[in-house]
Amino acid sequence: MSSSVCVAPQTLPHTSTNKHRAQKKGGGELTATVGSLRPWRHSGWMTKQGRQLHGWARRFFVLKDRRLWYFGTDKDTAVAAGYIELDDEAVVRSEDDLKKRANVLSINADAYAGKRTFLLAAETPQAKNEWLQ
Repeated sequence: MSSSVCVAPQTLPHTSTNKHRAQKKGGGELTATVGSLRPWRHSGWMTKQGRQLHGWARRFFVLKDRRLWYFGTDKDTAVAAGYIELDDEAVVRSEDDLKKRANVLSINADAYAGKRTFLLAAETPQAKNEWLQ
């Protein structure tokens, strides 16, 4: 059974002049790096389901302002592969009934490439709970 979780509002400002901003929905280049997002609210490794082939890949995630950024590595120079917009319309759920993966979160939200549902698997139940807070 799935349970809904509210995304807590961020205390950091979210403005159009944010230096980490990337173009949404129309392409463009993502220029944020792991190092440029410091300090962040939370970070860690999760496995993310791909958009087209639905394969799973391990990614480093950084929660900064109202975006969940993801990277191929945790090195400070790594450029973002994408982000998930955690605005007031984003819905985050714990997906307890997925049979192939444990510790899964679903996020229905806008992203740099448009609206979609993201499936992310934390490495442990404790890590999953930390992301939900």
